[in-house]
Amino acid sequence: MASMDIKIQDHGTVVDGKKQRIMCNHCEKVVSGYSRLKCHLGGIRGDVVPCIKVPADVKEAFGKEVRAKKKGNLTRDVGKLSPPNLPTRRTWSCVSSSTELSVPESFEPSEDENEKRARTGASSRNGGRSFPLNPCTPSVTTKQYSLSTDAQKAIGKFFYETGLDFTASSVRSFHRMMNASTENLHTIDGIPSSEDLKGWILQEVYKEVHADVQSIRESWASTGCSILLDGWQDSRGRNLLHILAACPRGTVYIQSVDITGFDRNISFMLLLLDGVIDDVGVENVLQIVTYTTSPWMAETGKRFMEQHGTVFWTVSDSLCIKLMLERIGRREDVHDTLVKAKTITSFVHSDFFVLKLMRDLTSVHDLVFPSKFNFLIPFLTLENLFVERKNIQKLFCSTFWETSKLASTLEGRKVAKLVADDSFWEGANQVLHATMPLVRGLELLSKNDVPKIAYIYETMDQVKEKIEKNFEGKESCYQPVWDDIDYIWNNYLHSPLHAAGYLLNPYFRYADGFSDDSEVRSGIDACFARLSGNYDRVCSQLLHYEMGDGAFHQGISCALKKSPGKWWQTYGGEHPELQRLAIRILSQTCNGASKYNLNRSLAERFLIDPMIPMNPVERLRLADLLFVHYNLCLQNFPKTAAEGFPCDEISPMHDWVVDSTRLFLPDRAGVSWTDLARKEEGNSMSGDSGCSS
Repeated sequence: MASMDIKIQDHGTVVDGKKQRIMCNHCEKVVSGYSRLKCHLGGIRGDVVPCIKVPADVKEAFGKEVRAKKKGNLTRDVGKLSPPNLPTRRTWSCVSSSTELSVPESFEPSEDENEKRARTGASSRNGGRSFPLNPCTPSVTTKQYSLSTDAQKAIGKFFYETGLDFTASSVRSFHRMMNASTENLHTIDGIPSSEDLKGWILQEVYKEVHADVQSIRESWASTGCSILLDGWQDSRGRNLLHILAACPRGTVYIQSVDITGFDRNISFMLLLLDGVIDDVGVENVLQIVTYTTSPWMAETGKRFMEQHGTVFWTVSDSLCIKLMLERIGRREDVHDTLVKAKTITSFVHSDFFVLKLMRDLTSVHDLVFPSKFNFLIPFLTLENLFVERKNIQKLFCSTFWETSKLASTLEGRKVAKLVADDSFWEGANQVLHATMPLVRGLELLSKNDVPKIAYIYETMDQVKEKIEKNFEGKESCYQPVWDDIDYIWNNYLHSPLHAAGYLLNPYFRYADGFSDDSEVRSGIDACFARLSGNYDRVCSQLLHYEMGDGAFHQGISCALKKSPGKWWQTYGGEHPELQRLAIRILSQTCNGASKYNLNRSLAERFLIDPMIPMNPVERLRLADLLFVHYNLCLQNFPKTAAEGFPCDEISPMHDWVVDSTRLFLPDRAGVSWTDLARKEEGNSMSGDSGCSS
């Protein structure tokens, strides 16, 4: 029994006398009645979550009291059993009906047994006994294995990062999975409950994530950072916005905002961005990377740069390359080729027989090629088709195809004729010459988390040179493509930071092919004027860098071995003003926030209509969960080239997989759309006239 000087009333406060609801004085958890409060304080699992803040002596006292009471109740209810000597855990073996069982003389449940039953909440129907699956197999003695606090937090991080419903922790299959991880040699105790995930685990993980975010924020003083904007419209028509901050140490989540009704209000956006700048520190921000080229956002950027003379405004490189590809895709020859390619893929993927035949005859599983960026899918798929063109032609010339019913349908004949048409494949080759250098350039710029601002200028130059080479120097072929690229580059993508990054990258500056043109010079001058407090001094130090004097000369041979930022840290010490400025410029990204593909549903749930009331405690918990979820996703985003360029799965209803103009009915009577098409051979197949993005 507990000591007389430890009373339960001293450790709980009545919050509802009618319903006997008591709040723990240590952790403020509310339970029903003093009996549950004793279990809560004594660490007895089963009916209530144990208190994690109760003093050890109080926990021990109430734990002994509850266990003693449970032991007395159980002994009184069971009494003396007949036959005597019944074991506490039944051991099953494969015996005949004549076999006699040897049992102990008496049954006295141990304190450990009662504690285990109370902790695991064993069913009263079987008395908490464990039975092997096969009664003819000797049971394997299992031991109780308690999860450590770190293990419980690791489980919590899994739930927070993936966005799983916390109630999944109580699903039996989840517990089976956890127990199976010990090869059934242990029964795991301490698997977090939904209340644990909402309570103490969330708070502990929040502290860890907050500490990681703070360490990244501290690095902004030396490297600076870029503010990334990512906007979207949800199913309710609301315009929402993610705001992130990126630097070489990592990207952190700042906040999510509902800008519905203000998305074209420049004054509102300026106030919003001023608040972000104040939070991050204006001295730490070098650029804002936006997600749209809309006129109102462009005007916002112009006025923002006028107000903040040390910050640049640019557009995400992935969006700009998307716009370049869209301009190229609007050309009649390119558009027609993509429509024909979509006709082939939608036909092949929409029929099981044709798809299986394609997989048997080619080296690919699907013709439609996945990508993290949906607007790249048409061009990657066209490349996939072109590489497999001979095998695809064999498919439509095979005996299996010619003897199939599909070969006699209108769409079947149309696709077979298209596949055999050499002019289509020549057109596909020309489209790939014009577009694939851009696709490869974006993959290079998005491949890992290393800042690419030192490479984007040269990358875009190499893209144009590759296109010229693909067309064998024929100006009439490559110049229209160049014009489309230059239009987006000059109006949206190019920033003085890009030109400065190119010049300050020692690998390019000390190379024979360095391009010292007026665009590069004006870019470096603009950066020095906006970002440096001593323009003349930094310009004089730049001359030493360009001539390779002193320590710079020693670093020329290492220009390729070190990242540009690391190179300046090592060899730029003789010119500290230029060194600091170079490191800050070279530490910036040209990627937008869309690269991280953050889940938006949690932010949509948090940004509820302000007219709808929400419990303040629930709103605070959801805000913590939002912070933890997005920062865990950003921390675990692939950071190495070895992890590759991430791809998303293609939706089964993607218009390059199925023809969106077809009648797609449930297979209730075993009738597929191809069966319907055979009955309507006189109807022509209508194709999508647009370039998918």
